[in-house]
Amino acid sequence: PDIVKITVLYMNLVPVSYGFYAMMQMTVSILNVLHRPILSTGIVVAHIFGVFLPLGLLGGSCFGLPGIFGALAVSWTIAGIFSAWLIRMSTA
Repeated sequence: PDIVKITVLYMNLVPVSYGFYAMMQMTVSILNVLHRPILSTGIVVAHIFGVFLPLGLLGGSCFGLPGIFGALAVSWTIAGIFSAWLIRMSTA
């Protein structure tokens, strides 16, 4: 069935970026603990509206569902790398 194909596609594309997503989530949590909720919220909002939605729209229009899954993986990777850099700058 189609659900199996979609699940296999997802599992082939997205899990590569789970570690980067975890870095973003940890950074958001750390910033909240450090009483910097605006910066924490800014990371999440920038990730969704600045990275994932544009990439998702572009990927979806060019490649369909694989483009959306790829956009998710790429956006998590970008957000994770940026978050790791930001937490180093914020706690230094």
